[in-house]
Amino acid sequence: MAGSVTNPSEAFPPAVGIRLDYPDRWAPLAGAGVHLAVIREELPGEFRPNVVVTVKRVDASFTLSAAVQQLRAKLSGLPEYRQERAEDRPVLGTDGFAAEGEYVHPQAGTLAIVTSMAVITRPNAVDLIEVSGTCTAAQAETVLDEVRSIIDSARTVKTALMAVPGS
Repeated sequence: MAGSVTNPSEAFPPAVGIRLDYPDRWAPLAGAGVHLAVIREELPGEFRPNVVVTVKRVDASFTLSAAVQQLRAKLSGLPEYRQERAEDRPVLGTDGFAAEGEYVHPQAGTLAIVTSMAVITRPNAVDLIEVSGTCTAAQAETVLDEVRSIIDSARTVKTALMAVPGS
């Protein structure tokens, strides 16, 4: 039987809408593969602390436990990664997981990384949401609390389907 299908639609819902609140000296930044991101304004040539949200559509059977395993593998693969904290905790209004640590980036040096994640299940869609922030070890004393605050501000929001110009 011939037909057509549309994305987004009831069969293919749009990605979960996410909102972040950020303080002064931070600004939105669009990028490839990024659902949402903000960076801290710094002097040219300095590392710009950032918080990035990614949304990945996953299989209906995907679990938070599987997401945590993937995150642990990804983090442990970072050069000289040292985990400082990891815990199950609410993220985006549902069961989630958070981890914090440091690793050595070849160009930027030691970076602090903070990550929260949750699996959001809706009719016809399951999305893995990851909210991660980084800053240098030198910036951590003054910026890491801002990164944590931005990550903790993440929440889901209802989105409207956008009309395509000329349709």
